[in-house]
Amino acid sequence: MSVAVWSRFRSTALSITFDDNSPGQFNTALPLLDKRGLKATFFVVPEWMKPDQWDRARFAASNGHEIGSHTLSHLVLARETADKQDEQMRLSRRIIDSLVPSQRCLTLAYPYGVHDSVTRAVARRYYLAAREAATWDNPSAPPDRFAISGRGPSRDMEVGVVDSWIASATGKGAWMVEVFHGIEDEGSDPISAAWFERHLDHLMAQGSRIWIAPFATVAEYAAERQAARITPGAATDSTLAFTVKDGLPDSLYGQPLSLSCPAPRGWRNARAKQGNLHKWCEFEPGPEGGLIRFEAVPDRGAVVISRRK
Repeated sequence: MSVAVWSRFRSTALSITFDDNSPGQFNTALPLLDKRGLKATFFVVPEWMKPDQWDRARFAASNGHEIGSHTLSHLVLARETADKQDEQMRLSRRIIDSLVPSQRCLTLAYPYGVHDSVTRAVARRYYLAAREAATWDNPSAPPDRFAISGRGPSRDMEVGVVDSWIASATGKGAWMVEVFHGIEDEGSDPISAAWFERHLDHLMAQGSRIWIAPFATVAEYAAERQAARITPGAATDSTLAFTVKDGLPDSLYGQPLSLSCPAPRGWRNARAKQGNLHKWCEFEPGPEGGLIRFEAVPDRGAVVISRRK
């Protein structure tokens, strides 16, 4: 039995993130993402948000995008007292949770990418992961989920340069976090809609090699995978059973983990069920029985794999 590094055994993970809630992010980038079925994370600054932007944030969240925190008013946190940092992170999350009720605000992007040990300690009170600014990819098992690297294009950067970052991350099985600011507007390092479209089309062309998911989704998966404990249950000629636990708070963590196990000799297909819910399941035939890939949510009871004739 093994747990996939990334969801459904993809080679790498990618999160598309936006900072500062500049107008083009919701007006231009969001429709381009939705057209391709891609989900992103928008790290917003509540004190900078206009009423119509909250409307767009609620719309985005209802369609599977994540609305994260970029603090209350975009201060350089490490220059502030611990109490002031607490206020910036706590109130930002509270406002987002109140005004975007269809989701929970679970992650943070440090303004200017700056943080220190005090900043990270405060962030742990309110979030499950936080993003900094750096120029490297994140390993599949991040040593600190409150110092996740994110990088993005500068104003004049060729789209092919960013595409090469994706290729590098894929080769390493890493988690790459993209950071965008201005889209067709005056935000920091603005890029054109045409540039962004070309990049999204390149991502789509990678097919199932890349798992593209919001920042919180990937952070949850990585944490669950690192903490997962799998216990086999009773087996029969036609069923296998496993229990997956991670010891993490179920109120925060609930991503399905992708797992695999050898198929008993003679099996030709399989299906998976956890409780009353059918789960994603694939069967790969082999000379010794084959391989079963399936999903299970930790701490939600046993998952039963049944033989399908």
